[in-house]
Amino acid sequence: MIVTRQISLTKLISFTYPHLIGLLIFIGVSVVLADLVEPQLLTALTFASGFLGTALAFLIGFRNNEAYDRWWEAQKAWSQLKYESRQFALLVQGFVSPDGDVSDDIRRLVLRQASF
Repeated sequence: MIVTRQISLTKLISFTYPHLIGLLIFIGVSVVLADLVEPQLLTALTFASGFLGTALAFLIGFRNNEAYDRWWEAQKAWSQLKYESRQFALLVQGFVSPDGDVSDDIRRLVLRQASF
């Protein structure tokens, strides 16, 4: 996870150099094979890659929507918990009269709810 908005070029290269080397090897092999293979086969491969790319885009889109839905449900649950905790604190303060030892009980109840 990236936690800063600025990343240095040397750090970026140190993270990505194995992938860059693999990509360069793949590109080199592709260029050599493109010269050796007949053009009709390459046309068929481009159709297949377009079809697979579209299918992959749909799958990633559905997965992204599911992740957002889970996040939204968690956000709603967290907001509801905050609201109920505030309501509980207000109810405890309203129902119990604050004299002497009872105010320590109010404080303890509210702090227990907050720590939950």
